[in-house]
Amino acid sequence: MDLSSRRSSSRSRPTVRPFIRIRTNGPGAVLPVAAVIAIGLVIGGAGATSRPLHGGQPDAATGAGAVALGSARPFTRRAGLPDTPWLTQRGDGAWVYGRGDRGPLRRLPPGEAGLAIDAASVASVLAGSDGRSIVRFRERVNGRAIRDVAMPIWVSAGAWTSAGLVVTGYGDASMTSDGGLVLVSAETGATTTLVDAGAFAPVLGQPVARGDVLVSPSRGVVASNVCGVERCDLQVVDLASGVVSRPLQGAEGFLRAVTEDAVITTDDEGAWIVARSIVDGAERWRLRDTPLIDPLAVEGGAVVGLVGSNRAGWGIAMIGPDGRTRDLTARTRGDQAVPRIWGVLSSRSSVVIGRTPVEDVLAGGRALSASVLNLRDGHATKVSVELPVTSEAVQ
Repeated sequence: MDLSSRRSSSRSRPTVRPFIRIRTNGPGAVLPVAAVIAIGLVIGGAGATSRPLHGGQPDAATGAGAVALGSARPFTRRAGLPDTPWLTQRGDGAWVYGRGDRGPLRRLPPGEAGLAIDAASVASVLAGSDGRSIVRFRERVNGRAIRDVAMPIWVSAGAWTSAGLVVTGYGDASMTSDGGLVLVSAETGATTTLVDAGAFAPVLGQPVARGDVLVSPSRGVVASNVCGVERCDLQVVDLASGVVSRPLQGAEGFLRAVTEDAVITTDDEGAWIVARSIVDGAERWRLRDTPLIDPLAVEGGAVVGLVGSNRAGWGIAMIGPDGRTRDLTARTRGDQAVPRIWGVLSSRSSVVIGRTPVEDVLAGGRALSASVLNLRDGHATKVSVELPVTSEAVQ
Protein backbone atom coordinates (compact mmCIF):
# COMPACT_ATOMS: atom_id res chain seq x y z
CA MET A 1 0.00 0.00 0.00
CA ASP A 2 1.39 3.41 -1.00
CA LEU A 3 0.70 5.52 2.07
CA SER A 4 1.64 8.78 0.39
CA SER A 5 -0.96 8.32 -2.34
CA ARG A 6 -3.52 7.04 0.18
CA ARG A 7 -3.10 10.14 2.34
CA SER A 8 -3.68 12.46 -0.60
CA SER A 9 -6.84 10.60 -1.62
CA SER A 10 -8.20 10.41 1.92
CA ARG A 11 -8.49 14.14 2.60
CA SER A 12 -12.18 14.07 1.71
CA ARG A 13 -13.08 11.43 4.28
CA PRO A 14 -12.48 10.70 7.95
CA THR A 15 -9.15 9.08 8.65
CA VAL A 16 -8.57 6.39 11.22
CA ARG A 17 -5.08 6.26 12.67
CA PRO A 18 -4.46 2.93 14.38
CA PHE A 19 -1.93 2.45 17.12
CA ILE A 20 -1.04 -0.38 19.43
CA ARG A 21 -1.92 -0.07 23.10
CA ILE A 22 0.05 -2.81 24.79
CA ARG A 23 -0.60 -3.57 28.43
CA THR A 24 2.73 -3.77 30.21
CA ASN A 25 3.16 -5.10 33.72
CA GLY A 26 3.38 -1.64 35.21
CA PRO A 27 0.32 0.19 36.57
CA GLY A 28 -1.63 1.46 33.60
CA ALA A 29 1.42 1.55 31.34
CA VAL A 30 0.76 1.70 27.59
CA LEU A 31 3.18 1.46 24.68
CA PRO A 32 2.15 3.19 21.42
CA VAL A 33 3.26 1.38 18.23
CA ALA A 34 1.90 1.78 14.68
CA ALA A 35 -0.66 -1.04 14.32
CA VAL A 36 -4.20 -1.70 15.48
CA ILE A 37 -5.45 -2.60 18.93
CA ALA A 38 -6.92 0.74 19.84
CA ILE A 39 -8.13 3.24 17.26
CA GLY A 40 -7.56 6.99 17.35
CA LEU A 41 -10.16 8.82 15.29
CA VAL A 42 -9.54 12.06 13.43
CA ILE A 43 -12.71 13.42 11.84
CA GLY A 44 -12.33 16.03 9.12
CA GLY A 45 -13.65 16.89 5.66
CA ALA A 46 -16.55 15.38 3.77
CA GLY A 47 -16.94 11.69 3.10
CA ALA A 48 -19.14 9.06 1.51
CA THR A 49 -21.64 6.73 3.09
CA SER A 50 -20.83 3.05 3.21
CA ARG A 51 -21.47 0.98 0.08
CA PRO A 52 -21.44 -2.81 0.24
CA LEU A 53 -19.71 -4.45 -2.72
CA HIS A 54 -20.51 -8.06 -2.06
CA GLY A 55 -23.51 -7.75 0.26
CA GLY A 56 -25.91 -6.31 -2.29
CA GLN A 57 -27.19 -2.73 -2.24
CA PRO A 58 -27.44 -0.79 1.00
CA ASP A 59 -30.42 -1.89 3.06
CA ALA A 60 -33.48 0.09 2.03
CA ALA A 61 -34.43 0.25 5.69
CA THR A 62 -31.22 2.04 6.62
CA GLY A 63 -32.16 4.96 8.82
CA ALA A 64 -35.78 3.91 9.11
CA GLY A 65 -36.89 3.82 12.73
CA ALA A 66 -33.49 4.93 13.97
CA VAL A 67 -33.52 6.13 17.57
CA ALA A 68 -32.93 9.85 18.11
CA LEU A 69 -30.85 9.84 21.26
CA GLY A 70 -31.77 13.40 22.12
CA SER A 71 -35.50 12.72 21.92
CA ALA A 72 -37.50 11.48 24.92
CA ARG A 73 -40.27 9.85 22.90
CA PRO A 74 -38.64 6.49 21.95
CA PHE A 75 -37.40 5.85 25.48
CA THR A 76 -38.63 4.47 28.77
CA ARG A 77 -36.84 4.73 32.11
CA ARG A 78 -37.45 1.29 33.50
CA ALA A 79 -33.98 -0.24 33.71
CA GLY A 80 -30.32 0.39 34.34
CA LEU A 81 -27.18 -0.90 32.68
CA PRO A 82 -27.04 -4.47 31.34
CA ASP A 83 -26.36 -6.91 34.17
CA THR A 84 -22.94 -7.96 32.92
CA PRO A 85 -19.49 -7.97 34.57
CA TRP A 86 -17.13 -5.30 33.26
CA LEU A 87 -13.50 -4.27 33.64
CA THR A 88 -11.85 -1.15 32.27
CA GLN A 89 -8.99 1.26 32.74
CA ARG A 90 -10.17 4.70 33.78
CA GLY A 91 -8.82 7.87 32.26
CA ASP A 92 -6.61 8.34 35.33
CA GLY A 93 -4.92 4.96 34.76
CA ALA A 94 -6.66 2.96 37.51
CA TRP A 95 -8.20 -0.41 36.62
CA VAL A 96 -11.75 -0.71 37.98
CA TYR A 97 -14.44 -3.36 37.71
CA GLY A 98 -18.05 -4.04 38.63
CA ARG A 99 -21.24 -5.65 37.41
CA GLY A 100 -23.72 -3.44 35.58
CA ASP A 101 -24.64 -0.59 37.91
CA ARG A 102 -25.09 -2.72 41.01
CA GLY A 103 -22.81 -3.21 44.00
CA PRO A 104 -19.50 -1.52 44.78
CA LEU A 105 -16.99 -0.49 42.16
CA ARG A 106 -13.63 -2.13 42.96
CA ARG A 107 -10.15 -1.04 41.94
CA LEU A 108 -7.11 -3.19 41.27
CA PRO A 109 -4.00 -2.25 43.26
CA PRO A 110 -1.02 -0.52 41.64
CA GLY A 111 1.19 -2.96 39.75
CA GLU A 112 -1.72 -5.04 38.42
CA ALA A 113 -3.13 -4.43 34.95
CA GLY A 114 -6.59 -5.75 34.18
CA LEU A 115 -6.97 -8.56 31.64
CA ALA A 116 -10.53 -9.90 31.69
CA ILE A 117 -13.59 -10.55 33.84
CA ASP A 118 -16.43 -13.06 34.00
CA ALA A 119 -19.27 -13.74 36.43
CA ALA A 120 -17.00 -15.41 39.01
CA SER A 121 -13.46 -14.12 38.53
CA VAL A 122 -11.28 -11.16 37.60
CA ALA A 123 -7.93 -11.76 35.90
CA SER A 124 -5.03 -9.34 36.07
CA VAL A 125 -1.35 -9.46 35.12
CA LEU A 126 1.81 -8.43 36.94
CA ALA A 127 5.54 -8.84 36.44
CA GLY A 128 7.04 -12.27 37.07
CA SER A 129 10.58 -13.59 36.86
CA ASP A 130 12.83 -14.06 33.84
CA GLY A 131 10.92 -11.51 31.79
CA ARG A 132 7.65 -13.45 31.99
CA SER A 133 4.33 -12.58 33.64
CA ILE A 134 2.11 -13.74 36.45
CA VAL A 135 -1.64 -13.96 35.91
CA ARG A 136 -3.60 -13.35 39.11
CA PHE A 137 -7.18 -14.54 39.57
CA ARG A 138 -9.47 -12.79 42.05
CA GLU A 139 -13.01 -13.49 43.19
CA ARG A 140 -15.17 -10.94 41.44
CA VAL A 141 -17.59 -10.41 44.33
CA ASN A 142 -15.06 -9.53 47.04
CA GLY A 143 -11.78 -9.01 45.17
CA ARG A 144 -9.92 -11.67 47.15
CA ALA A 145 -6.87 -13.10 45.34
CA ILE A 146 -7.31 -16.85 44.89
CA ARG A 147 -4.55 -17.98 42.51
CA ASP A 148 -1.32 -16.79 40.89
CA VAL A 149 -0.18 -18.56 37.72
CA ALA A 150 3.37 -18.18 36.40
CA MET A 151 3.11 -17.77 32.64
CA PRO A 152 5.51 -19.01 29.95
CA ILE A 153 5.20 -15.64 28.13
CA TRP A 154 5.10 -11.90 28.74
CA VAL A 155 1.33 -11.28 28.76
CA SER A 156 -0.04 -8.19 27.00
CA ALA A 157 -3.78 -8.93 26.61
CA GLY A 158 -6.46 -11.47 27.46
CA ALA A 159 -10.16 -12.33 27.26
CA TRP A 160 -12.54 -14.72 28.97
CA THR A 161 -13.93 -17.52 26.82
CA SER A 162 -16.12 -20.60 27.21
CA ALA A 163 -12.97 -22.63 27.97
CA GLY A 164 -11.30 -20.20 30.37
CA LEU A 165 -8.97 -17.22 30.14
CA VAL A 166 -7.05 -16.86 26.84
CA VAL A 167 -3.98 -14.60 26.88
CA THR A 168 -1.46 -13.44 24.33
CA GLY A 169 1.75 -11.44 24.34
CA TYR A 170 5.44 -11.92 23.67
CA GLY A 171 8.13 -14.50 24.29
CA ASP A 172 9.55 -12.32 27.07
CA ALA A 173 9.70 -8.71 28.22
CA SER A 174 11.97 -7.72 25.32
CA MET A 175 8.85 -8.06 23.11
CA THR A 176 10.96 -9.22 20.16
CA SER A 177 9.16 -12.53 19.56
CA ASP A 178 5.55 -13.76 19.49
CA GLY A 179 4.05 -15.37 22.60
CA GLY A 180 1.21 -17.05 20.68
CA LEU A 181 -2.07 -17.81 22.47
CA VAL A 182 -2.32 -19.59 25.83
CA LEU A 183 -5.40 -20.93 27.64
CA VAL A 184 -5.31 -20.58 31.44
CA SER A 185 -7.66 -22.34 33.85
CA ALA A 186 -8.91 -20.20 36.76
CA GLU A 187 -9.87 -23.37 38.65
CA THR A 188 -6.58 -25.29 38.44
CA GLY A 189 -4.00 -22.85 37.09
CA ALA A 190 -3.16 -25.24 34.24
CA THR A 191 -1.97 -23.70 30.97
CA THR A 192 -2.52 -25.02 27.44
CA THR A 193 -0.87 -23.67 24.29
CA LEU A 194 -3.45 -22.85 21.60
CA VAL A 195 -1.10 -21.10 19.13
CA ASP A 196 2.63 -21.74 19.36
CA ALA A 197 5.05 -18.99 20.31
CA GLY A 198 7.85 -18.18 17.87
CA ALA A 199 9.54 -15.61 15.69
CA PHE A 200 7.53 -12.87 14.00
CA ALA A 201 7.10 -13.39 10.26
CA PRO A 202 9.62 -11.21 8.34
CA VAL A 203 6.89 -10.11 5.90
CA LEU A 204 5.27 -8.09 8.71
CA GLY A 205 8.22 -5.69 8.82
CA GLN A 206 9.16 -3.67 11.89
CA PRO A 207 7.97 -2.80 14.48
CA VAL A 208 5.66 -5.74 15.20
CA ALA A 209 3.13 -6.02 18.02
CA ARG A 210 0.53 -8.48 19.28
CA GLY A 211 -3.07 -7.33 19.14
CA ASP A 212 -5.88 -7.78 21.61
CA VAL A 213 -7.75 -11.04 22.24
CA LEU A 214 -11.29 -10.92 20.80
CA VAL A 215 -14.10 -13.40 21.47
CA SER A 216 -17.25 -14.25 19.52
CA PRO A 217 -20.68 -13.66 21.10
CA SER A 218 -20.94 -17.33 22.15
CA ARG A 219 -17.42 -17.12 23.63
CA GLY A 220 -16.59 -20.30 21.73
CA VAL A 221 -14.32 -18.67 19.14
CA VAL A 222 -11.26 -16.58 20.00
CA ALA A 223 -9.08 -14.50 17.67
CA SER A 224 -5.99 -12.33 17.79
CA ASN A 225 -3.61 -10.78 15.29
CA VAL A 226 0.02 -9.77 15.17
CA CYS A 227 0.72 -6.71 13.05
CA GLY A 228 3.45 -4.59 11.61
CA VAL A 229 2.76 -1.08 10.35
CA GLU A 230 0.58 -2.32 7.48
CA ARG A 231 0.47 -6.14 7.36
CA CYS A 232 -0.97 -8.67 9.78
CA ASP A 233 -1.11 -12.37 10.58
CA LEU A 234 -4.44 -13.44 12.09
CA GLN A 235 -5.16 -16.60 14.10
CA VAL A 236 -8.61 -17.88 15.09
CA VAL A 237 -9.21 -20.81 17.45
CA ASP A 238 -12.39 -22.88 17.72
CA LEU A 239 -12.22 -23.71 21.42
CA ALA A 240 -14.48 -26.78 21.20
CA SER A 241 -12.31 -28.54 18.60
CA GLY A 242 -8.97 -26.79 19.11
CA VAL A 243 -8.75 -26.13 15.36
CA VAL A 244 -6.61 -23.11 14.48
CA SER A 245 -7.50 -21.12 11.33
CA ARG A 246 -5.39 -18.40 9.71
CA PRO A 247 -7.77 -16.37 7.52
CA LEU A 248 -5.18 -13.63 6.97
CA GLN A 249 -1.41 -14.04 6.58
CA GLY A 250 1.02 -11.26 5.77
CA ALA A 251 -1.75 -9.07 4.34
CA GLU A 252 -3.58 -5.81 5.05
CA GLY A 253 -6.42 -6.00 7.52
CA PHE A 254 -6.48 -5.12 11.23
CA LEU A 255 -8.75 -7.32 13.34
CA ARG A 256 -11.73 -5.41 14.75
CA ALA A 257 -14.32 -8.07 15.69
CA VAL A 258 -15.02 -11.80 15.44
CA THR A 259 -18.38 -13.55 14.99
CA GLU A 260 -18.99 -17.30 15.07
CA ASP A 261 -17.82 -17.76 11.48
CA ALA A 262 -16.21 -14.52 10.29
CA VAL A 263 -13.57 -11.96 11.19
CA ILE A 264 -14.12 -8.24 10.61
CA THR A 265 -11.05 -6.27 9.51
CA THR A 266 -10.34 -2.69 8.43
CA ASP A 267 -7.52 -0.71 6.88
CA ASP A 268 -5.87 2.13 8.81
CA GLU A 269 -7.63 5.11 7.22
CA GLY A 270 -11.33 4.30 7.04
CA ALA A 271 -11.23 3.28 3.38
CA TRP A 272 -12.82 -0.15 3.84
CA ILE A 273 -14.35 -2.70 6.19
CA VAL A 274 -14.08 -6.37 5.15
CA ALA A 275 -15.60 -9.57 6.56
CA ARG A 276 -13.72 -12.81 5.86
CA SER A 277 -14.62 -16.43 6.45
CA ILE A 278 -12.73 -17.86 9.41
CA VAL A 279 -12.23 -21.18 7.67
CA ASP A 280 -10.55 -20.07 4.44
CA GLY A 281 -10.25 -16.28 4.56
CA ALA A 282 -12.64 -15.81 1.63
CA GLU A 283 -14.11 -12.31 1.45
CA ARG A 284 -17.81 -12.22 2.31
CA TRP A 285 -18.56 -8.55 2.03
CA ARG A 286 -16.80 -5.20 1.75
CA LEU A 287 -17.92 -1.69 2.66
CA ARG A 288 -16.01 1.22 1.15
CA ASP A 289 -15.22 4.72 2.38
CA THR A 290 -16.31 4.40 5.99
CA PRO A 291 -14.49 3.89 9.28
CA LEU A 292 -15.64 1.43 11.93
CA ILE A 293 -15.33 2.86 15.44
CA ASP A 294 -16.11 1.08 18.75
CA PRO A 295 -17.07 -2.20 16.98
CA LEU A 296 -18.92 -4.84 18.98
CA ALA A 297 -19.88 -8.32 17.72
CA VAL A 298 -23.45 -9.12 18.71
CA GLU A 299 -26.02 -11.87 18.27
CA GLY A 300 -26.94 -13.16 14.83
CA GLY A 301 -23.55 -12.68 13.21
CA ALA A 302 -23.86 -8.88 13.17
CA VAL A 303 -21.52 -6.11 14.27
CA VAL A 304 -22.53 -2.71 15.64
CA GLY A 305 -20.31 0.35 15.57
CA LEU A 306 -20.00 4.04 14.87
CA VAL A 307 -19.95 4.75 11.13
CA GLY A 308 -20.49 7.74 8.86
CA SER A 309 -18.85 10.92 7.62
CA ASN A 310 -19.09 14.65 8.12
CA ARG A 311 -21.34 14.87 5.06
CA ALA A 312 -23.64 11.93 5.87
CA GLY A 313 -23.46 12.40 9.63
CA TRP A 314 -22.28 10.00 12.33
CA GLY A 315 -24.38 7.32 13.95
CA ILE A 316 -24.44 3.87 15.47
CA ALA A 317 -25.27 1.25 12.83
CA MET A 318 -25.64 -2.50 12.62
CA ILE A 319 -23.81 -4.37 9.86
CA GLY A 320 -25.48 -7.71 9.22
CA PRO A 321 -23.76 -10.98 8.25
CA ASP A 322 -24.47 -10.12 4.60
CA GLY A 323 -22.86 -6.67 4.83
CA ARG A 324 -26.12 -4.74 4.78
CA THR A 325 -26.15 -1.76 7.13
CA ARG A 326 -28.99 -0.32 9.19
CA ASP A 327 -28.85 2.80 11.33
CA LEU A 328 -29.68 2.26 14.99
CA THR A 329 -29.46 5.93 15.97
CA ALA A 330 -30.17 9.16 14.16
CA ARG A 331 -27.12 10.71 12.47
CA THR A 332 -25.40 13.63 14.18
CA ARG A 333 -23.90 16.51 12.18
CA GLY A 334 -22.03 19.72 12.69
CA ASP A 335 -21.19 20.48 16.31
CA GLN A 336 -23.40 17.72 17.73
CA ALA A 337 -21.61 15.22 19.95
CA VAL A 338 -20.81 11.97 18.17
CA PRO A 339 -22.40 8.90 19.83
CA ARG A 340 -20.01 6.34 21.28
CA ILE A 341 -20.60 2.68 22.08
CA TRP A 342 -19.61 1.86 25.64
CA GLY A 343 -18.61 -1.69 24.79
CA VAL A 344 -17.24 -2.46 28.24
CA LEU A 345 -20.73 -1.91 29.74
CA SER A 346 -22.67 -3.49 26.85
CA SER A 347 -23.85 -7.06 26.36
CA ARG A 348 -24.29 -9.08 23.17
CA SER A 349 -27.96 -8.09 23.00
CA SER A 350 -27.99 -4.61 24.58
CA VAL A 351 -25.69 -1.77 23.54
CA VAL A 352 -24.90 1.16 25.84
CA ILE A 353 -24.50 4.44 23.94
CA GLY A 354 -23.03 7.61 25.40
CA ARG A 355 -21.63 10.90 24.15
CA THR A 356 -18.09 10.70 25.57
CA PRO A 357 -15.62 7.83 26.11
CA VAL A 358 -16.74 5.86 29.16
CA GLU A 359 -13.21 5.85 30.59
CA ASP A 360 -13.29 9.64 30.84
CA VAL A 361 -16.70 9.59 32.52
CA LEU A 362 -15.55 7.09 35.14
CA ALA A 363 -12.40 9.04 35.89
CA GLY A 364 -14.24 12.34 36.13
CA GLY A 365 -16.59 11.21 38.89
CA ARG A 366 -19.68 12.25 36.94
CA ALA A 367 -22.94 10.39 36.69
CA LEU A 368 -23.27 8.17 33.63
CA SER A 369 -25.82 9.60 31.25
CA ALA A 370 -26.44 7.13 28.45
CA SER A 371 -28.98 5.09 26.53
CA VAL A 372 -29.35 1.32 26.47
CA LEU A 373 -30.56 -0.02 23.11
CA ASN A 374 -32.06 -3.51 23.11
CA LEU A 375 -31.04 -5.06 19.80
CA ARG A 376 -33.76 -7.71 19.94
CA ASP A 377 -36.75 -5.36 20.02
CA GLY A 378 -35.19 -1.99 19.13
CA HIS A 379 -36.34 -0.45 22.40
CA ALA A 380 -34.15 2.25 23.98
CA THR A 381 -33.92 3.09 27.67
CA LYS A 382 -32.41 6.22 29.15
CA VAL A 383 -30.13 5.59 32.11
CA SER A 384 -28.38 7.89 34.54
CA VAL A 385 -26.14 5.93 36.86
CA GLU A 386 -23.47 7.16 39.23
CA LEU A 387 -20.61 4.73 39.74
CA PRO A 388 -18.22 5.59 42.60
CA VAL A 389 -14.68 6.43 41.56
CA THR A 390 -12.98 6.54 44.98
CA SER A 391 -13.40 2.85 45.78
CA GLU A 392 -10.72 1.25 47.93
CA ALA A 393 -8.22 -0.91 46.08
CA VAL A 394 -8.58 -4.65 46.62
CA GLN A 395 -5.70 -6.47 48.30
